[in-house]
Amino acid sequence: MRKTGSWATAWLVVVLATGGCGGESHSPDTPDESAGTTAPTARVTLGGRTWTVRLAQTEAQRERGLAGVRYLPSDEGMLFIFPDTQTRRFWMKGCRIPLDVAFLDEERRVVSMHTMALAQHDPPRRAYPSGKPARYALEVPAGTLDAAGVEVGDVAAFTGVAKNSDRR
Repeated sequence: MRKTGSWATAWLVVVLATGGCGGESHSPDTPDESAGTTAPTARVTLGGRTWTVRLAQTEAQRERGLAGVRYLPSDEGMLFIFPDTQTRRFWMKGCRIPLDVAFLDEERRVVSMHTMALAQHDPPRRAYPSGKPARYALEVPAGTLDAAGVEVGDVAAFTGVAKNSDRR
C-alpha cells in the first residue's frame, strides 16, 4: 500500500509541475496551474487600446511572469506591479512567445519600450532595461504596442488596480 501511495504522489507532482506548459492559451481568467488559484486581472488602456492583464504583484508572480505561455491573444497580457520605483531589467527566461514590454513610472507614464525576442540560449540572457526608474511593466504580445501607436511619454490608465494594492 505504501509503495502505491508513493507512486501516486510522484505522479501527482509530475502532473502539477508540467501543467503550466500544457495549455495552448493562458487567458488571464484561466486558473494559474502553478498556484492552484485564478490569477487576479485588471485592464490597462494605453495608446487607445485596452488589454485584459493578469497582475503580477508578488515576487513569485513577477518571477514567473508569462514563462511557459504558448499563446497570448493580442488583447491580453501581464502587468507587473513593483513595490518601489527603480531601474528594471527584464529577460525572456522560459518564454515561448515574443513579447513587447513597456516600462512605466510611478505616474504610469511610459519611460521605455522593447520588443523582446525569444531567448536562443540560456545563458546568456539578453536583458531589456527600463533605462529610467519604473514602477510597472506591461507585457503584451510582440507588435501590439507598435500597432496601438504607443510611444514613450504616453500615460496608461488602469482599471481594477486599487491605488494602494500596488504598494505591497
